[in-house]
Amino acid sequence: MALEDLASFRALHGSTVLYPSDGTSTVALTTAMLDLEGISYLRTTREATPVLYDIGEAFPIGGSKTLADGDDVTLVGAGITVHGCLGARALLAEEGVTARVLDCYSVKPIDAATLRRALEETGTLVVVEDHRVEGGLGDAVLDALKQSKVKNIYLLSDQKVVR
Repeated sequence: MALEDLASFRALHGSTVLYPSDGTSTVALTTAMLDLEGISYLRTTREATPVLYDIGEAFPIGGSKTLADGDDVTLVGAGITVHGCLGARALLAEEGVTARVLDCYSVKPIDAATLRRALEETGTLVVVEDHRVEGGLGDAVLDALKQSKVKNIYLLSDQKVVR
């Protein structure tokens, strides 16, 4: 199992990096790759995951999906970590914390506008990472927000919190 794959493919000039979270998004993104110029990489998951999206749902390259709304914190995932974000959202709700959940299925290009809006509206982003801290989803989020004066972004990787 590769752990540096997202970083490797994000580093390639003109590449597209996608990480679907269920079967529906996998089919849609694989189909979308057919029309892309340059190198495209699709990271998939070995696990059987619950279906999150309806058949026929659109997944534009450079987009993301908001799976749940919340005002206190935004949980950001891609692929398998989206399911972890949804589980964490349920646990936070038990404590009275409302969490927004973003599926950043397009890691490169990433949906910077939605990330910025989520940070402005909730004040805190927590990126759940199943990659190395360097070059993965967290780095993609930080790159997208580097023009913002960001203080409250946390990267969760290997059970550690990295700020």
